[in-house]
Amino acid sequence: MISTDIYSFQLLLTLVSALGISFVLKDYVASIIAGIIFRKVKHIKPNTRIKVLTNPVIKGDVVDIGLVRTTLKEVGDGERLPSVYTGRILKIPNFFLFNNPVVVYGENITDEVVAYIENEKFKP
Repeated sequence: MISTDIYSFQLLLTLVSALGISFVLKDYVASIIAGIIFRKVKHIKPNTRIKVLTNPVIKGDVVDIGLVRTTLKEVGDGERLPSVYTGRILKIPNFFLFNNPVVVYGENITDEVVAYIENEKFKP
């Protein structure tokens, strides 16, 4: 009778421990799987500019795709900041890139600059 209570308690403790460990490791496992997919599919690769459509927008050039994280050199999003390097390095979990919409820019990046020049000669 006592031995069945001990086994039941051990089983309950094992199940609770497994549930806790799986809850803690779920993001790491998701990042590892996403990192493997990124390496195989190769849509996102080093020296590619990406834009993650979150709030706020994350935009940068991919430096490295690790097993758990992707490293970006941040550039301005083009709306609030110009599309130049901000000097910040971002380390983003791979599952975050996998679960959010990502814009992958092509090899040639074109940016529009609007400049208004005022000159006395050209006024009507």
